[in-house]
Amino acid sequence: MSHKYLFIFTIGPVQSFIAQARKTQDLYAGSYLLSYLTDHAIDKLKLKATSCEIIFPYEHLKSKPSRFTASIETEDVKRLGNELKQCVMDEFESIADAGVGIVKRGVLTSFKQQIRNHLQVTWVALPLEEEKYPTMYRDLEANLYAVKNVRKFEQLVESGRKCSLCGERDVLFYRGMKRAFLRNDAISLNHQPLRYMGNGEGLCAVCLTKRYAGDYFHSGYERDFPSTAAIALMGSLDKLDPNLLADYKFLFGGNFDDVLYYKDNLTLEYFKKYSFPTEKLDEAARQLSAIYAVKKQKNLRFYKYYAIIMFDGDNMGNWLSGKYLKDTTQLMDFHKKMTVSLSYFSDNVRNLINKPKGRVVYAGGDDSLALLNLDHLLPVIHDLRCAFPHFETLGHDVAGNMASSASCGIVIAHYKTPFAEALEWVRMVEEEAKEIDAQKDAFAIAVLKHSGEIRKAVMKWTYNDKSTTALIEEIVKALKDEEFSNTFIKSLRAEFGGLLDEKGKYGDPPLIVTEIRRLIDRSCTMTRNESEDKEAFAWRRKQTVDDMISRVTSLYTSSTSAENFFSLLDIADFLSREAD
Repeated sequence: MSHKYLFIFTIGPVQSFIAQARKTQDLYAGSYLLSYLTDHAIDKLKLKATSCEIIFPYEHLKSKPSRFTASIETEDVKRLGNELKQCVMDEFESIADAGVGIVKRGVLTSFKQQIRNHLQVTWVALPLEEEKYPTMYRDLEANLYAVKNVRKFEQLVESGRKCSLCGERDVLFYRGMKRAFLRNDAISLNHQPLRYMGNGEGLCAVCLTKRYAGDYFHSGYERDFPSTAAIALMGSLDKLDPNLLADYKFLFGGNFDDVLYYKDNLTLEYFKKYSFPTEKLDEAARQLSAIYAVKKQKNLRFYKYYAIIMFDGDNMGNWLSGKYLKDTTQLMDFHKKMTVSLSYFSDNVRNLINKPKGRVVYAGGDDSLALLNLDHLLPVIHDLRCAFPHFETLGHDVAGNMASSASCGIVIAHYKTPFAEALEWVRMVEEEAKEIDAQKDAFAIAVLKHSGEIRKAVMKWTYNDKSTTALIEEIVKALKDEEFSNTFIKSLRAEFGGLLDEKGKYGDPPLIVTEIRRLIDRSCTMTRNESEDKEAFAWRRKQTVDDMISRVTSLYTSSTSAENFFSLLDIADFLSREAD
């Protein structure tokens, strides 16, 4: 006889599997694989259960999170849960076997051990009484937490050189010379294309599976996910003759990378490192010079910085638990409406971020990860925050004045900055955005300059009904249009930077406001038009200066500290030089 159950199923590890990446393709592959395995589990559950309703996430969501909640009917929930777990483990092993193929023959036993010990699949279930759904959901979440804390694991004894990506498992495959501490049975992949493994890299079975994932998925998988250089150049390359670019790419065969659009990479050392025919160097230099000539005619620049953004709904655990609902008996209906609204948001994310603005890595409902071209950074993050769903308007009474919100971490990095480092930073600044105050609803932005200098600021999305990102965008535009020089930014830090306390605050805020007015007026570089009389110019200049003072003062008064404010102005100055 079948019984109804509330069922939660999770696949891990999540953060490490996705974020252990040396290039953007690794990041995308990890995200895609977890989403695919969640889809696979849902499909199998619908086949094996007597009945099945997916409550969270939306069933047709393109990028699914690594967990789902369902209402199911089955005769034996323990057998069903374990069969589902085994289906996911088997599918991951099939992807690894088919993707990596024959190159693993010499390390077959170790390969299977690493693959089988990687995934952490957990499920929990309770008999479902719909009138007790809120209590049951909270109990099930608590059970899931407890199970994860006492999960079983198999000891995998490995003492060789560790994987270049994860740093956890032994290297089974390598490229280049055989280095110290490599296992005796490690396999050379010198004959494989560079997109699978770079020179000097050594990978374990799990990380090599991410590199070969595109060979397993015949549709829906993006085999050539844009590199950091491609994102940085996206706005400029889109304005050049595609035939000119195609001829240049053809010189490099199937191993072209957008870093080759930068002249400082067109060297003999680079060609040797990546096994390009050195006899093609002169022709490559000639064709690249032709591209630069057209670039100059069109007044374009090849920028070297890009942005990573991590966008995440605030207090999602409390919303899902029903903490903010006046009538918690309606929690299941609220969950279903949340699921649909977050699905729409996910679609909006993909519609907002596409070429030449950037590329979405995943949009899994309330959280998203994307790479952005700097030309579009500020308007895109503004639009994302505006598009985030309002849970308080889903037809259920919400306690107090609670309203849904979201926070965002943003990191601007040089294309040569180690990608893993940039990812670590974006996770860190997203956490800082959520820690700004109890209400959260903020963004944190950091610039990792190639020189090693770092600037970081945390701000609320709005202040006195003014959009913070819009204010920054207007300041950036004024600097870019050369209405003002950046001397007021440098002078503010020079005058007050040494007078701040340990929290970055200044003891006399009105004095900074007074100095903002004086320095901005002095930094105005506007000139009179030929057809403009002195009075008209004086009025136009005054309006422009007053507007700039208002924007900068608003940012100062809404900033958590003077140091935070100075860093935000430094970032605005940086964007005025590094984005069109």
